[in-house]
Amino acid sequence: MDGLLLRLLDKEYGSPGRWFWECFQPLRSAFDRYYWILPNQPWMSAPATFDGARECADYEGVGNTSIGLWRPGAIGRWAEQFCEECIELWAVKPVDDPARLASSYSNTFYRDMDAFIELHADIWMNYCDTACWEVYAQQSDLLRLVHDHVRGNPLIRVYSSSSSNRGLAYANAGIGDLWHAMRGKKR
Repeated sequence: MDGLLLRLLDKEYGSPGRWFWECFQPLRSAFDRYYWILPNQPWMSAPATFDGARECADYEGVGNTSIGLWRPGAIGRWAEQFCEECIELWAVKPVDDPARLASSYSNTFYRDMDAFIELHADIWMNYCDTACWEVYAQQSDLLRLVHDHVRGNPLIRVYSSSSSNRGLAYANAGIGDLWHAMRGKKR
């Protein structure tokens, strides 16, 4: 999948939730049409007003894993509250049987998870430790919207990326060491 790495230049600017709409506001209506699969929740504990019964959908094996399946509209309501140092989420259309995909994903070996996401996601996003957001999309027009939106923001630098070689974008952005640390590899 083609994508963008959005390097966040001001680490004091706030949590991932603060950056989310700063980076992705033009995609808000598109985001709200999707189900979202999150390998882990985007916060240590959900905000007191988060209603899991309203926002999350069931899937086979839901109680046996940290994987969440969020209903359409939930990202728009809760992205500003994201506060983990690493966040991953990916979008699937309602017609693509999100419950089946969440269940299948939960049974995927760790080393195969990225390939599973690439095969099934319409949009794939990653946040890493106050340094960057990544966004990959099947539709290149979504990436153009993001690029055009952040182009004039002095706190964000945009780098082309590909889901098959994410490390190259990190290197081009000057944060290759972060990529290696995330992957547990020594340079």
